Amino acid sequence: MILDLATGCYLDRPPTAVKRVGDVFGVEDDRIAYEIYGEPNQDDLDPPKLLHATTVLHPGSVDGRPFMTRGHFHVKPERGELVLTLAGEGVLLLVDRQGETRQERMTKGSIHDVDGRWGHRVVNVGTEPLAFFVAWMSDCGHEYGAIPFPDLRAGR
Repeated sequence: MILDLATGCYLDRPPTAVKRVGDVFGVEDDRIAYEIYGEPNQDDLDPPKLLHATTVLHPGSVDGRPFMTRGHFHVKPERGELVLTLAGEGVLLLVDRQGETRQERMTKGSIHDVDGRWGHRVVNVGTEPLAFFVAWMSDCGHEYGAIPFPDLRAGR
């Protein structure tokens, strides 16, 4: 695989997934919110292995809410995730199972060590695509849909 560090795209393969605004926000909107490049989730590998991918999260908004990833918890909380910001500006939103939240600013070169006990999603707060590299263990398991939407609209 060859990764373009400026764009977050793998040059020698197409996206493994494309998420549309409707997939993330549950509205009728066919715009592309983000693409994922690299390896798809492979929860059943034996033995588990380290997987990696990039996400290119586009700028935009729905009802004043900026584009964001779907977000997830890890089924195995002892399995974390490493995030490296390649381009753009964003926020890594973290929430634990009790509802406590944290935010980490994402800028080019920032590295985020996500504790597997924290659910996480990424928000593009800039005007350019936000590209980031992620590495995780294949057996971490992904629980989607359990993270509430933050209200990041201006003035709230």
